[in-house]
Amino acid sequence: MAFVETSNHLFQPPKYKSKTKYFDDYNSALKHASETVNIDIGAIQSYLSFGYICGNRTLLKEVERQPWLSKIVNNEAILSQVPEHGFYTEDYNTLADIFFKLLLDEMREVIKDFDDIYVLLSGGLDSRIAAGVLKFLYNNGELKSVPKAVSWGLKDSRDVVYAQEIAKILEFEWIHVPLTPELVIKNIHVTSKELGLLHSPEMLHSMLWFKNLPKKSLVIAGSFGDSIGRAEFSNLHLLQLKHPKPLDKFNILQPTARDIGQQIVSEDIDNLFQRTPDAKSFAHYEHFMQGYRMRGGLCNALSVINGNAKIYQIFTAPKVYEFIWSLHPSIRGNEIYIKLFERHLPKLSQFPWARTNKALGGKTKGAIKGLRLHYHEYTKWSKNELRSELETLIDFDWFKSLNLFDMQSLDILRTIIRTSEVRVGRANDIWFWLAGFRVFMDHLSDINKSVVKLNFSDPIPQKQSEHKTSLKEKLNHNVLNKSALVNSMSKDLRTHYRTYETKKLKKRLLEKYPPKPLNRDLFL
Repeated sequence: MAFVETSNHLFQPPKYKSKTKYFDDYNSALKHASETVNIDIGAIQSYLSFGYICGNRTLLKEVERQPWLSKIVNNEAILSQVPEHGFYTEDYNTLADIFFKLLLDEMREVIKDFDDIYVLLSGGLDSRIAAGVLKFLYNNGELKSVPKAVSWGLKDSRDVVYAQEIAKILEFEWIHVPLTPELVIKNIHVTSKELGLLHSPEMLHSMLWFKNLPKKSLVIAGSFGDSIGRAEFSNLHLLQLKHPKPLDKFNILQPTARDIGQQIVSEDIDNLFQRTPDAKSFAHYEHFMQGYRMRGGLCNALSVINGNAKIYQIFTAPKVYEFIWSLHPSIRGNEIYIKLFERHLPKLSQFPWARTNKALGGKTKGAIKGLRLHYHEYTKWSKNELRSELETLIDFDWFKSLNLFDMQSLDILRTIIRTSEVRVGRANDIWFWLAGFRVFMDHLSDINKSVVKLNFSDPIPQKQSEHKTSLKEKLNHNVLNKSALVNSMSKDLRTHYRTYETKKLKKRLLEKYPPKPLNRDLFL
């Protein structure tokens, strides 16, 4: 396996530091740590606020992660330079051609030492581009065998059904991996015991299946595609992002712990921005999403695949994202993807996108009505099949004994989980994480680690520390989570508004920062 991600790749396999040494996995670093360990309140507040942990933190102060965009030299992390954002522009045909060429170059470098290649394929756009690039290289004689497409989830969901159809179009072998309630409990234990509980166990989905792949297999994922290819982050365009604030909407921590945690996380965010002090605000927000969200969330979850196989995230090579970051933010969006499909992957250009059931551009061909929108039922599973096991793990007496969590808030969250019919917001992934926190703490005891006792029993009078719920959260968890129809209508309204707002923001930025002509020779 000659290929190694460089210090400038957006995706790097996680490494963990304990005392003065870096390790390739969390448990090795944890075992190397002292017998007495301390919970990092900043890490907990960060997860509860964002769903991932900021800075280089883990849940324990004694173990830290390798910084974003860095290399390890003599067990010391050396920060790499963060590439600049620019304001270049060109016609979309040219941009799509350059983008596709760079993706081909990236994939060529990755696959050259592997014979057995798998691609994670969903009904989304990014995974089909990754699969399409592999197909191009196979047709060109640069791949020794036909890649295998793997899809997980409920068989009657758009993601799974459309992934199967895309695999047929590309003439790839297609493998379906089920996603069941029983797997959720396994994911809770693996996330807590092997991955440090840096994110919700939800993120593992069916990833444990890949642990049984043949040795020296390569798994290709396209998770960075939305953010790089279309400048989209959780359905928001880059220009719609705002300064991140570590505010836990569920007020899970005791008020004093929450205040301390918020201050710590705010400092982590400021430290990241100080790496590029002259960058524009939108560039800082993209750094935050890449350096903290992608690195601490899905990338960490996907690392569970590493073992017999190696996981690689396409769209993360320096030349790929440096090209995209050099472009004026106003031209980053769906248009480059539309042209890329039309010009280089025409068989996939009109196939429906699972999110909308329509082609990204032009006439839709092959849409199927009546399929599930989501490939899982985590909300209903938590309420029904998993309720007893989850509530056993989330034992309120045990959580109260820690003097760390606000029990009134936990009770409100439990009620939301018990009554929700439709997924809204982060309630369910936090519920899974809390179950994982119990497993994480028990695991520390099992490996003879003693946790320093925390005491955040708040001196603040109860009337001052009462749970405060915003009008938006009340609407989310008393209306939108009860009806799939109402929830769907609300999403449609938000989508239309965000499209309108993005157009205004792009126009405003064009006026403020006139675009410059792109020097094609820099990338071709």
